[in-house]
Amino acid sequence: MELQVKQPEMLDIAPKEVPIQTTSTLPETLASLPYPVFQGQCVIYNSEILICGGFEERNCYSYDTIKDEYKVINYYPINVGLQGHCVLEWRKKKNGIKLLSFGGHEKHTLFMDYVSVWDEDKNKSAIKTKKTKLTNRWLQLVDHNNNKVFIGRKKDNYDGMRAIIGGKKNNLLFITYYPNNIDVFNLNTHRYINHSNLPAGNDIHHHCFIKRKNNNRMLLFCYETILSILYNENDNKFEFHKIRILSNITSISYYAYVHIDDFVLFFGGWNGILDNFGPDHDLIPNENISNKIYKYTISEERCVTLDQALPIPLSCCVATLNEDNQFVHVLGGYYDYALVSAHIKMKIKEMIKTDKEKEIQKIAKEQEKIIIEQMKKLDSSTLIKALNRVFILFLFLLCYL
Repeated sequence: MELQVKQPEMLDIAPKEVPIQTTSTLPETLASLPYPVFQGQCVIYNSEILICGGFEERNCYSYDTIKDEYKVINYYPINVGLQGHCVLEWRKKKNGIKLLSFGGHEKHTLFMDYVSVWDEDKNKSAIKTKKTKLTNRWLQLVDHNNNKVFIGRKKDNYDGMRAIIGGKKNNLLFITYYPNNIDVFNLNTHRYINHSNLPAGNDIHHHCFIKRKNNNRMLLFCYETILSILYNENDNKFEFHKIRILSNITSISYYAYVHIDDFVLFFGGWNGILDNFGPDHDLIPNENISNKIYKYTISEERCVTLDQALPIPLSCCVATLNEDNQFVHVLGGYYDYALVSAHIKMKIKEMIKTDKEKEIQKIAKEQEKIIIEQMKKLDSSTLIKALNRVFILFLFLLCYL
């Protein structure tokens, strides 16, 4: 699915000011991004957040979480078009990290050996020994024989794909993409070793895809589809387990997300509905964009809407934890018919603390509202089934009250 974005005046437009909601933990607004970032990608490295491009935005920056400042790293080659791409930390190196950038609407396969651009401020003599002409530049990935390597077949739609690196040796690239595909690419041999289909009830794109503690165990979220995925490396086979929950998170996608311990946190999102009337028929109306924050507990397969909220609704934003997992940073996105340059910081501790009894009660109330809304849309032939679900929910409440 290709999301249309109004151009060209977007880049200099900031969203209208919206009063920050009073929550138990107020979001902190940091220095704005140098450019608005839409469908951006970022990677954490020590005290830096590396912001690696976005929709039609080739510039890459490092944000110093201590100084609250940005510094240019480099930019994508002019022949690389960015829309729905993916950037991952490939591996750690002695003086930096190796990044992998690939996919998107116009596929590319690049890598960068990153060395901190902030080291110049700390030790100018040391930086000379660490940097070369090939560091901090996006370069074409090649194999041992210097042949170009391309991730993504011609027929594959990698716009809005998601990927993680796993495997026993951290050499397997798991790629999930439209409409219901999951592939495994061996980063050592530069070959695909598996092409499989996800048992999804809807198209998969601009979704959440995370790795659990086991390098071959994953979770995928996209609208009503929630899948627990296990890859057997010996047999080269996937096992899928469908997870069914009744939550507002199943009505949206295009959110930012982070994974910490037993939790997945979702920020903002969009319900997939465009403005079908008037001159802006290909844009996202504000009422279809969320400012809510959801917490999914992996071990208990339940999701709750938190009391905390983003200061403004955002879709197509990106989020990352800081170095010590104390804060989450939410960057960029789309709101009020414009790309935004917002940079929001929130404390993690308040979001992941759990009062199980209160959460269960809150979830039950949310589910009741969802069922009532669903019942309004049902015909008489399916109404009885919905009433049965309400009765089951009532019994569920009695067990915990």
